[in-house]
Amino acid sequence: GEKEDGKDWLPLLVEAAMSRKK
Repeated sequence: GEKEDGKDWLPLLVEAAMSRKK
């Protein structure tokens, strides 16, 4: 579903943002 997809990339985005901040 759409909601499932969103929850799938949410954690990925957070990790990517953290890596970028570092």
